Amino acid sequence: IHSGIYRNLDKMFRRELAKGLLVFYPALLALSLLIYTGCLDKLNSVWAAASPIWADILSATQGYHDLLLVTLAFTVHQLAYYVTYIPYYAVDQVPYMRRKYKIQSDKENTYSLQWKCFKMIVKLNLTSQLPLILLLPILIHLGGMPYKAPFPTLGTMARHILFSLLLEDAWHYWAHRGLHEIPGMYRYIHKLHHDWQAPFAICAEYASHLETGILGFGTSIGPLLLGSHYVTWLTWMGIRVFQAMDAHSGYDLPFSLHRHIPFYGGSYYHDFHHYNFIGNYSSTFIWWDYMFGTDRAFSRFMARQEGIRQHKQKKALADPYFQKGIEQKLSFAQD
Repeated sequence: IHSGIYRNLDKMFRRELAKGLLVFYPALLALSLLIYTGCLDKLNSVWAAASPIWADILSATQGYHDLLLVTLAFTVHQLAYYVTYIPYYAVDQVPYMRRKYKIQSDKENTYSLQWKCFKMIVKLNLTSQLPLILLLPILIHLGGMPYKAPFPTLGTMARHILFSLLLEDAWHYWAHRGLHEIPGMYRYIHKLHHDWQAPFAICAEYASHLETGILGFGTSIGPLLLGSHYVTWLTWMGIRVFQAMDAHSGYDLPFSLHRHIPFYGGSYYHDFHHYNFIGNYSSTFIWWDYMFGTDRAFSRFMARQEGIRQHKQKKALADPYFQKGIEQKLSFAQD
């Protein structure tokens, strides 16, 4: 049994680590070169130049800082959400892209479905997201979140965001799993989000008010523990919105994050959660599901898909017309 577990772990690690060859590892190498050559210091100096501008804005809005911070946070959230939705909506309008990249290609995201979801999202943004963002002054005044100039360095921001990402992933796994497995939680809190068995990008925040509060709290745990700057929290929130949209896009595109970042779940992973209703609970990485066995249904599904693919390949190779075509291509190449 133990040798089987080790073989599975080894296979998973080799598969996931191989993902980063084209994008992730070159990006890490480029970042290392930036740090080594001192380019990061230059970028930090450019970034620091924005601090006086922010200081001037705060000076001009003296006495209205809470209103400014809440308005800016809500605006960034809305822009991140709707701007990210535009390319996915555009992809949805191209039949070729739907046939080639849509994960559940037999389910169509009709205009009426998307319009229904859009109207609900606008309502939820005003009655759920906005009230949560109105609590921001509490994080600032009671939680000690700094917001004045100077801005933190890019390196500090990156470390805080990475820590927040890992912490949010752990929180999301257990909270999301609880919403499915604790009696009554799914029916009364989480069921609304599963109205969409074949999700599309804009339904990422299609959830009850209570669920939005429970899962959304995970986004603020890291910044609260680290005492992150408001700008760091704002950047992290924008990244988290993009992540959620990507996971719910319903498309496995060439630039989808899970194709390039090792151990990243992404759209294909989370789409199965909506299709199957249980398992694949993580928001970002696959290791929590793997460690606690909540990805078993997904693993069996992927094994079946691979078996079907291999069967079709063998069938095609056995086809005399296919063999004849290969022979003709080889003869043309030799000529």
